[in-house]
Amino acid sequence: MILVTHPTPGILRSFRGIVDTGTLSAPNLAVVGVRHAAEIERDRYAKSQIVARKYPWIYLKTIDCSLEPGTLFKDNACTPTFKALFRHSSAIVFTGGADLPPAVYGQKTRLTTSIRTPRRHYWELSFLFHLLGSARAPEHKPLLDERPDYPVLGICLGMQAMNVAAGGTLHQDILTDIYRVTTYEDAEKLPPEQLHRNVDYFLHPARGKRSGLFHPVRFKESKDPLLAAMGISHDRLVKVISIHHQAVDRLGKDLEVIATSTDGKVVEGLRHRRFPNVLGVQFHPEYYFLGPEKSYAARIMDEGAQTFHLRFWQAFGKRLKPVRK
Repeated sequence: MILVTHPTPGILRSFRGIVDTGTLSAPNLAVVGVRHAAEIERDRYAKSQIVARKYPWIYLKTIDCSLEPGTLFKDNACTPTFKALFRHSSAIVFTGGADLPPAVYGQKTRLTTSIRTPRRHYWELSFLFHLLGSARAPEHKPLLDERPDYPVLGICLGMQAMNVAAGGTLHQDILTDIYRVTTYEDAEKLPPEQLHRNVDYFLHPARGKRSGLFHPVRFKESKDPLLAAMGISHDRLVKVISIHHQAVDRLGKDLEVIATSTDGKVVEGLRHRRFPNVLGVQFHPEYYFLGPEKSYAARIMDEGAQTFHLRFWQAFGKRLKPVRK
C-alpha cells in the first residue's frame, strides 16, 4: 500500500498512468490518497471520489486530528494516526502544491509567497517530522528507525516540506533571492536554465502558455544505489519539468544535495544520509504519466528523459516491501 498526499484528480490520474503502464508494480498494489479533514479543497476531493471509483486499487482516506503551528514538531494529537499510517503502508509520496507558510521555518512572509493550503501543510510537515526526525527536536525518535528502508518520496512541495520538517529553511522566491530579479519582464531575459517555471504564463496568461518549464538538472551523486537504479551516473544531466518559485536554502538534519540546476544555485534533489530510500526531487516525475493527450511533458521529452522517468518509478517500486502483519 502506497500512501499519496493531496489526492486531487490530477495526482490520482498520474498514479493511474504510472500503474496502468506497468512502470510501478507490486503484488496487491494499492494507492491510498490521504488528506486531512481540515483541508479546504473539498470540491477537488469530491472529483477525486469519481476517479477512485473507476479503479478498485485506488482508495481515499481522511484523517481528523487537531494540529496547530506550535504542535507540529513534537508528539501531538496526530501522532497515533501517523504511527498507524506508517506501520500499515509500504511507502509514502508527498506531492506538490502551494507555498509553505514561512512561519513554520521561522521567517516572515514575503510578498512573493502565496499561502493557500495551510492546514494541508501542517499535517504533512508533522508527519515528515515524525518519519525523519529533525534538528528542531533532536531528542525525538524518528519512525524510520523501525523500518530504515521504508521509501519516502517528496515531489516539489514535498521535497521542500521534507527539508523544513528536518529543520531546514527555504528561499521564498528563486528569482529575487538567488538571481536578484524583481520583475517578470527582467526574468524573461534570464537564461532558460535559471528559470524554474514559465514566467510568460504569469506575464501573458491570455497566450495559453503552461506554467511548467522543461529544463535540465545535474545529478552529483554516483554511489547511491537508488540513483544507480535510475541510470544516474556522476555529473549526469537529465531533462525534467518544474513548476516552482521556491527552493531549499539551509539543509535540514541528515539531508544532502544530490542534484542541482545546471549553474549549481538551485537544489533539485535531496537524499537522506541515514535512511537510504528517502528521496526528494524539486521537479515533477509524475507528470509524464498523465498521457500524451494531457501531458505536454510526455510530448516533448527526448528518449533520454523518457528513459529516466520510467526508471525513476521502476526503482521506487522495487523498494516496496510487504507490510508485516
